[in-house]
Amino acid sequence: MDASLPDELWAQTLAFVGPREALAAAATGKNHLREVARGEAVWRELYARFFPTLDSGLECDAELDTTLEKYRQRHRAPTAGDRMEVAWAGSFELELGRVYTGLSWWSCVILPGDEAFTIHYPGWPDDWDEVVPRARLRWPVHEGARASLQRGDAVEVYCARPGRRTERH
Repeated sequence: MDASLPDELWAQTLAFVGPREALAAAATGKNHLREVARGEAVWRELYARFFPTLDSGLECDAELDTTLEKYRQRHRAPTAGDRMEVAWAGSFELELGRVYTGLSWWSCVILPGDEAFTIHYPGWPDDWDEVVPRARLRWPVHEGARASLQRGDAVEVYCARPGRRTERH
């Protein structure tokens, strides 16, 4: 880590690149970088960016010591209002009468309720709402996220026609 850069700049950089990179720096960085990567400045920013639906989320669990721990807990336990993606297996019609059969990821919103994960599909009638296990849910990939690909890696393809909303398949 370049000691000439102020901690605030390192914290802003880690918050900008995202939680995966910040966690990697917290786990494997040099001593000073490790401290900055575990710091409140990084994780308060990431918490606010990734969990905007909980206004007072940072105060929700007094047993957790740091915002990093709160982030990890919140990531494991989505709550009402969170926008996520749900795995859906089935068939649906694509363009030109072609039919896709298989697994696809659809946007959903977690609904309040007694059931663990009751979801609603935005833009679809309420009769499509359903209860799903946590294993079928994932946090959406944020625009601009990047990853290294290796030969043989599985990838997802985004399909869109000009002028139409992008759908994930």
